[in-house]
Amino acid sequence: MLLFNRLILNLLSASLLFTSISIAHSTGSTEAIPSSFYKSIAQSSNAEAFLKQGNARYTKKDFRGAIADYNEAIRLKPDDADPYYGRGLIKKERGEKQEALADFRKVAELFQQQGNTEWYNNSLDRIKELGG
Repeated sequence: MLLFNRLILNLLSASLLFTSISIAHSTGSTEAIPSSFYKSIAQSSNAEAFLKQGNARYTKKDFRGAIADYNEAIRLKPDDADPYYGRGLIKKERGEKQEALADFRKVAELFQQQGNTEWYNNSLDRIKELGG
C-alpha cells in the first residue's frame, strides 16, 4: 500500500498528467492518460520524467513500457533508487526472481547511502519476500 501511495504521489506531481486528466475528463474520454502525454515525455531527457511515465505505465499494467521507461531513467540518473524499485516490482510480479532481487539490492544500497532508513528497510522487506 505504501508503494502504491508513493506511485500515486509521483503521478500527481506531474503537471502534464494533471492537464491530461483534466482534458480526458472534460471530453468524456475513457483514456485517463492520452498517448500525447507519453509522446511529450518520451522526447524529454529528464530522468524524473521517465520515472513518472514509467509509474503511469505501471499503474496501467503496461509493464513492457514501464520497464523501458525505468531503464531510461536509470541510464540518465543511476543513483536514483525509485526506477530500480519500480522495475523490481514488475520483475517480481513476472516471477523473474533473480532480476527482482538484483534491483531491490540496488535499491537498498542506494537508500542506505542516502540515509533513507524507511525505504532502506522497505527494500530489505522486498528482498526477504523473494527469499534473498
